[in-house]
Amino acid sequence: ADDRFVEVTKITSLDVLDGVDFETRFRLEECGIFDVQNLATYNPILLHVETPYGIYQCIDWIGQAQLCHIVGLERFMLLREINIRTIFDLERAIDSIYSPPQFDDIYISILMAPTDNLRRIADAGKTQFLMRDKQGSRQVSVDEYCKWARELISTNPELLSDAAEHLMCWITDDLHVRRLRRLWTDISDSLEPGSNYFEDSRRHPRNAALYGNRRQNTPATGLVAGDGI
Repeated sequence: ADDRFVEVTKITSLDVLDGVDFETRFRLEECGIFDVQNLATYNPILLHVETPYGIYQCIDWIGQAQLCHIVGLERFMLLREINIRTIFDLERAIDSIYSPPQFDDIYISILMAPTDNLRRIADAGKTQFLMRDKQGSRQVSVDEYCKWARELISTNPELLSDAAEHLMCWITDDLHVRRLRRLWTDISDSLEPGSNYFEDSRRHPRNAALYGNRRQNTPATGLVAGDGI
């Protein structure tokens, strides 16, 4: 049997998710959810019905699991430390029309960063990446390839934004993510617009003109990415 990749293909425990402790993990396992991939693909409404947890909590856990499953544990932990907890946090940081273009640069650096797991996979498979530059095609290490790819899309700000948004597009074009987004949007639409800001917020339409807030016409979303619902 080919067991070269056993050490780099282990399941990711639910313990890595914010808010999931031993007792919570035990209850989730009763539903057949044993790892992050299982939770990422689970129906949030069924999870709410089959467990004692609220729908907002279920949405948050599944949103975290989807981000972790898609970008990998190492990048997931890094993103969480800079305020990106769920798949929708990352989507809004990069894809929102209201996000500064600098955020494309900030987060694409993490998404394209070489990880220890990537290095171990390449080492286990005795694989090198093929890179083409002015000297022609040549084989390079994981780190050199990731550095080349990052520099390739950074030749101008417009290309960087296009690349970041393209990456975000296929990351979130997943049936499970789309189902969760639909539920998120339906709940968001059911909340009053005022749930998106406080009375003294610069985003409040009444205050926007006073402060010249460029986001004064931002549609109220109700559920704010990263609010820990």
